[in-house]
Amino acid sequence: MQPFFHHYRTTLKKDLSSRFIYENPTQLPKLKKINLNIGVKESSLKNILPNFLGVEFITSKYPQLTQSSKNSVFFNLKKNSPNGVKVDLQGKQAYLFLQKLILQTIPNFKNRKDAFEISQSSSFSFSIRELDSFQELTLFYNFFKNIESLDITFQVTTRTPLELALFLTSFKFPGSCVRK
Repeated sequence: MQPFFHHYRTTLKKDLSSRFIYENPTQLPKLKKINLNIGVKESSLKNILPNFLGVEFITSKYPQLTQSSKNSVFFNLKKNSPNGVKVDLQGKQAYLFLQKLILQTIPNFKNRKDAFEISQSSSFSFSIRELDSFQELTLFYNFFKNIESLDITFQVTTRTPLELALFLTSFKFPGSCVRK
């Protein structure tokens, strides 16, 4: 069993139920999914392919291409042209990615911020600009050096920002969680 998923099932559920009042065990907060998204400025194959493969190497899951919904002269996009890559991780895959992020990737950051912003009570988002922190991408750095940033969104079934902060700090998420 994966350590973070095991920690959630054995320790975190008991800790949350002792601190907050829940009428039903299904109301306990859990990690619904993790969204990973990379946007591309130009919709050429040369720019999309490294992003596509980079997300696939990081998550070990086949990503989806996102397409523009309408024409945009400002961004020089045509309708239905590819403009990014996304992956949704759910269940044990999400806990496995959270484990890799906390134990391997975030400690490798050079410019590490100590505060992450919680924008809502049920989601938590941040951006990673130092993609060479991922061990999967360091071997082929020249191929992945043009990837700009990876946006990561955690969706958790919490009701308050305090529950979300407790959920993240229980997994030893680095830095303090600040409400926006």
